[in-house]
Amino acid sequence: MQTKDQCFAKCAPLIAGEPAFKDPHEASLKKIRAKREGITDPEKLKQLDEEEADQLERFLDKNEKTCRSLCSSFPDTL
Repeated sequence: MQTKDQCFAKCAPLIAGEPAFKDPHEASLKKIRAKREGITDPEKLKQLDEEEADQLERFLDKNEKTCRSLCSSFPDTL
């Protein structure tokens, strides 16, 4: 048996590597990075940096929520 924390530690990297989670995230990042090509305006580049950071945060949040849900039935301690 494992605790919630142990479950989460195993779950997070596995979920992050799953194509169903990873592929849409990578496609979004690819679009953002493609927009960056040829842009020299510092304000536009800053906006794209923020968009990329937001995308990463959404991916990590989705990963965390999924693992918390999957690991919710595990005990807090053994």
